[in-house]
Order: sequence, then structure tokens, then C-alpha cells
Amino acid sequence: MGIGRPIVSVSYGPVVQLVRTLPCHGRGRRFKSDLDRLKGGYMPYKDKAKQKAAQRAWYERNDALTKQRTKSRRNRRNQYKEEYKLANSVCPDCNISYPPHMLDFDHIVSNKVDTINKIVRNGTMKQLLEEIPKCEVVCSNCHRHRTYMRSLKM
Repeated sequence: MGIGRPIVSVSYGPVVQLVRTLPCHGRGRRFKSDLDRLKGGYMPYKDKAKQKAAQRAWYERNDALTKQRTKSRRNRRNQYKEEYKLANSVCPDCNISYPPHMLDFDHIVSNKVDTINKIVRNGTMKQLLEEIPKCEVVCSNCHRHRTYMRSLKM
């Protein structure tokens, strides 16, 4: 017999059935055996309406946790953005040092996915880390001037 799930004996009243146990490695699986699924404790993926109701019920039970986790991740991305601006606080065009709130990310590479602020708000850290190298940090005035000059060339 090959490597597979271990077989356990499960009793359904007078009937004993052999059931293979499912691996549970702490990766989001709720149940350790087929028995739990047979009792109806698994996510009903086949019925879209039941799936949606189950997801809504899960969110209602975990509303505060979900909002707290989202806010924490957003704050981490925003902190990274602000630290990056601090590290690059001198505008390359006018050679003046500015505070982070007066600096903008100017996309110098044409394959822009989204603005940095939208990624901070709705994206992931991976997306942010991929998008920032495509930009140059410049002061707001220089960024407006660059954008205007680019529009004239088109």
C-alpha cells in the first residue's frame, strides 16, 4: 500500500466503516477526518447560495478581527511608504529636502500597475514592493511640472 492518509475505524451505530483521515496542518482546514465532513460540518462549495451564506456568517462572527487585521496591514504599508519617502527626501529636480507629506511618487517606468496610494490602501505589501522601484520620489511642484511637460510631448 502506498503513502496515503491513515485509515481509522468510525462507528455509525451498528455499522462500522473505515474512513481515511485528512491531513490537518493548520492551514485553514477545520476538520481532521471525513467523519466531520460527513456530518455536514464542511463548507458547502457546490451550492453558491449556501457558500455565500456561510461566508457571510463567518464574516459576522469575525467582523472585528477582520477589520483589525486589514487596518494593521494597511498601516504597515503606509509606514513603509512614509519611511521610503524619508529616506529619499531630497527632490532630484530642485535639490531641496522636503517632509514626506510634500513628496510624490512619480512613475518613470511606463508599466504602471496602479498609483502608490491606491496600493497602500487596497493592495498588498508585495505589490507595493514591486511598484515603488518604478517610481522616483520628487516634490509636489516638480511632479506637477514633470507631468505637464510629459503631456506636451504626447
